[in-house]
Amino acid sequence: MSMEINRSAYRPDIDGLRAVAVMAVVLFHAFPNAIRGGFVGVDIFFVISGFLITSIIIKNLNHGSFSFIDFYSRRIKRIFPALIFILISCVVFGWFSLLPDEYKQLGKHISSGIGFVSNIAYWSESGYFDSSAELKPLLHLWSLGIEEQFYLLFPLIIWISWRLRLNILTIMVGVFLASLTLNLINIKIIPETVFYLLPYRAWELVAGGILACFILSKKENKNSLKLKINIFISRIIFNAEAYKGKRTLENIFSIFGVFLILLGFYAIDETKKFPGWWAIYPVLGSVFVILAGENAWINRVVLSSKLFVWVGLISFPLYLWHWPLLVFPRIIQGDTPSILVRSLSVVAALILSWVTFKFIEKPMRHGGALKTSILVFLGCLVFAVGVFIYKFDGFPDRPANTNSMISQFGWNGDQKDILCQNKIGEDAEFCRISKDKNPSILLIGDSIAWQYYFGLEEQTKNSEESVLAYTQGGCAAFFGFSNRFDFDSCLRVTKKMLDFAKNDSNINTVVFSSFPRVYSEDAHPLDLGYGLGSKEKFSSRIDFNNHVNTTFSGVMNEIISKGKTVVFVKNNPYLSFELKNCITRPFRQKDNSLCGEKYSSHVQYGLEYNQLLDDLIKKFPQIRVFDPAEALCDKDGDFCSPIKDGKMLYRDGQHLSKDGSKYLGDSLYKLINKP
Repeated sequence: MSMEINRSAYRPDIDGLRAVAVMAVVLFHAFPNAIRGGFVGVDIFFVISGFLITSIIIKNLNHGSFSFIDFYSRRIKRIFPALIFILISCVVFGWFSLLPDEYKQLGKHISSGIGFVSNIAYWSESGYFDSSAELKPLLHLWSLGIEEQFYLLFPLIIWISWRLRLNILTIMVGVFLASLTLNLINIKIIPETVFYLLPYRAWELVAGGILACFILSKKENKNSLKLKINIFISRIIFNAEAYKGKRTLENIFSIFGVFLILLGFYAIDETKKFPGWWAIYPVLGSVFVILAGENAWINRVVLSSKLFVWVGLISFPLYLWHWPLLVFPRIIQGDTPSILVRSLSVVAALILSWVTFKFIEKPMRHGGALKTSILVFLGCLVFAVGVFIYKFDGFPDRPANTNSMISQFGWNGDQKDILCQNKIGEDAEFCRISKDKNPSILLIGDSIAWQYYFGLEEQTKNSEESVLAYTQGGCAAFFGFSNRFDFDSCLRVTKKMLDFAKNDSNINTVVFSSFPRVYSEDAHPLDLGYGLGSKEKFSSRIDFNNHVNTTFSGVMNEIISKGKTVVFVKNNPYLSFELKNCITRPFRQKDNSLCGEKYSSHVQYGLEYNQLLDDLIKKFPQIRVFDPAEALCDKDGDFCSPIKDGKMLYRDGQHLSKDGSKYLGDSLYKLINKP
């Protein structure tokens, strides 16, 4: 495709469009009810990035001046100064403010951020044990990861196409359609993957590239056609004297583009399957605004105004600063900060962004190889710092962390051990075995069953007994259902353990537990072979109850008939408050008034589940029932505490910690061995 070099001047309206995008994102994060679709500002950035990168590459290729070294050197000088400064700031502030598990996670996210793979890191974390997105100070770097991965691959595609004399526009249209198709096909199947990974989002950046190709193409015929359309539309709207010089078509493009962007801000919210078709609004809107050109009235008067341009110029550091400044107060306070705190965070982000742009980013944009080398060295240093923080478990011996209870928080890789994986297999999410011998006690279910492993391990360490926990998160297969998207793995693991329980003579006790009251409303039926057949979903609550009754009864009959002791563990109280409010942490004293759950709330929360369970167990008087609330709650005082004898008994709002498992282990073990 023949292209001509377009030496058009800097377009302030594009900086103004950047301002719209970044302020939409900032306001959404700070005040989500004010602009519920503000997160689509990221999609506007994608279009702008695709437009600018394609324009630069094609102009340089046609001018014979394109160089990969020069291109990536410019990217480093554009991105690294502000990014490194903000990541170092997070390292320093996190040292004094975060607990070890939080700081360890921050270290991982710092390394993935400077390595431009944040989107992949957050995608890999999304799932059963993912901590809240609102507690990840660097979550917003996922979009930077997508952009930089695109910047790494796309110039190579254009350069190869140009060298082979291929039509660059055709290539881009092909990439656009392929990526958009992947997005639309998979948005309902694997929404997290579609949201985070480049192949599913590339079409948004390529849309800007296609626009750049169109604008940079030879313009004689195009300008003539545009002039005729302008005259035709202007004569319809204006009188003969007024239509001359009107940019009616450009204004229509601009107005339509702004309309689509605003529609995206207020028609899209977090309940929508996004990006999907919904992303068409901000993407197409951005394309039309840029296509309108800097002389369209909105572009010239609004987007090119000093305020919009100023915000646009600091948009990159503002994007980087705003999220950590909103998240750190949330982490420290243990709850959503007040409107005042969030407002001050936005103001602080604006000030710090201007300082970053003025004194760090702008001075580093120009210069030779020395500046680039320094930035690459600093980037590698920041990457190494993040790795060290992660590898050393967030440095738990920091002076700010003196409370021993903090070691109980979070998931620290204790879900599996090598002995269990080598001896039993690697297909389960949770795999622990206490001794290198055939187990006598088997835990079956989900993470709620697995959590009792540590207490039983403690109780049996001086005996000949061995404990095996081989379970799957989100898996209530012995009830006959699962909420896992890969429910086949749930069924496979459960069948394996049930066969083990029935056929291994060393197993004398089987402990069942799960958390079905959370996911029974969105459950996939599972067939354990009791004549139920396969089905896609439950037709009614009666159908669900009947299915559970058949499966549970079949499982219990088979296990009990083998002479095994069967124990069913009910759910521990679910905590509706932030667990870290229960301890003194950096910058905040513990709040005892926020550290407890009403026993009556626990009963009410699990009422339907417990009624179903009690009805099932009545049929099997041999089943021994263990209720952890008996030990964790004061029924008369209507209070359940996550702390006993100075020990933290929970690792999060749902799961017991190791200390919690050991606290209940004595009572559970006595029930197992009750004559």
